[in-house]
Amino acid sequence: MKRKLISTQSVRIVFLVLLLSCTQSPEKEYTNKPPNFIVLLADDQAWSGTSVRMDLRSLVSKSDYYETPNLERLAETAVRFSRGYAASSVCAPTRYSIQFGQAPTRLNRTYVGDFDPKIAHDTLLSIPKMLREINGLYHCAHFGKWHLEMLPGALGYNESDGLTTNREGGFGATAEHDSVSIQRDPKLTKSLSYHGADYMERMVEWNKPFYLQLSYYANHTYVTASQERVAKYQKKVRGKIHDNPYIAAMTEDLDEGIGIVLDKIKELGIEDHTYIIYLADNGSIPAFNPLIKKDTTLNFPLSGGKWDVHEGGVRVPFLMAGPGLKQNTQFDQPVYSADLLPTIADLADPTYRLPDYMDGGSIVKALQRNNPVQRSFDGLLFDFPKLGKWAMLNPARAWLEADYKLIYDLRDSTYSLFQVSTDIREIHPLDTLEYAGTYESYKEKMNNAYAKMKGDK
Repeated sequence: MKRKLISTQSVRIVFLVLLLSCTQSPEKEYTNKPPNFIVLLADDQAWSGTSVRMDLRSLVSKSDYYETPNLERLAETAVRFSRGYAASSVCAPTRYSIQFGQAPTRLNRTYVGDFDPKIAHDTLLSIPKMLREINGLYHCAHFGKWHLEMLPGALGYNESDGLTTNREGGFGATAEHDSVSIQRDPKLTKSLSYHGADYMERMVEWNKPFYLQLSYYANHTYVTASQERVAKYQKKVRGKIHDNPYIAAMTEDLDEGIGIVLDKIKELGIEDHTYIIYLADNGSIPAFNPLIKKDTTLNFPLSGGKWDVHEGGVRVPFLMAGPGLKQNTQFDQPVYSADLLPTIADLADPTYRLPDYMDGGSIVKALQRNNPVQRSFDGLLFDFPKLGKWAMLNPARAWLEADYKLIYDLRDSTYSLFQVSTDIREIHPLDTLEYAGTYESYKEKMNNAYAKMKGDK
């Protein structure tokens, strides 16, 4: 008797339905349509830099001045990652990690403009290449700030804005970090959002599953904001932590752009097969002007900020919504930007096999069962080996695992260990004798991970 053959696509669909059923929310039913993916990437945004509490246990995990009603709307339907991280404390390395699912150290991209040797983009797997291997119908677009050295098309994008950097968003060669400008379309946020909305509409008309990444130029300095929102925040009572009306206005202008995207998703009726991921590429600048030394930075309650491996530089707002994910919930394990590619692959096709060189891991099964995220290493490596003119801090490396974080100062070869679960500000280094075992274990793990990433080419 002949056996009836089942197509690979059918197996994938059945497997995905079963995989997601454990976490399916009654408000969002899963369909068998290929899922769409939308990544909304903010620039230089503090973990506490929105009106969404990124940790429901902490009153200070949101701003006491800024208003982001559309992000609040997204959070009501999303999983919020209380320990969401960018792969780096500066923009370009994090953007590489998103595209390739790898740590900046492995990619030799640990600083802005640190582009030698060249990336082997023809052989490395990227998000667009991965999605089209799963389903050749996927159409992929990147609009906004790119800030990588190769054209987006080289990574498989069908459409893009090209080799954009901060300048396209209004940061000139002579601009300073404390400059302010009033514009009708600050940081091109509205234009960028409408561009994305038009793209989604075309994809629905063409009946194509899509990946859309909108990389916003906000909240990068110098600050540009709309006149009406500046006027609003000049009248509003200032917060104890956040008190700058121009940054507040730019933040809400960015949020308005997020609202345009959310409205278009609803209008097109694609919510039941569309995943939305919101995160920032690194934390906020420490102050406005960043050279000002303040005990309480724009990243409070975190310490430090952009250019810094302390929590303020790398812990960022991180939300994910979509079919099969429980709405308005919180996930407390560390996740980071290199996890996006493996997670998207898992959601698009749970049977897809990723290359062994991936540093990120899928968070899908971890969300379902609260299991640890499976990655190549037990912890996350943060590597910022350069002393920037703005940071005024020593170049450093850090290893984050479970409740602890080890920071290695590259200039004087000293180590500091913090229990970030209870000392979120990283102001109480743990005793080297009492925690000798943890110190030595983390040193070994950090050094092994660093050596392996630098050696695997």
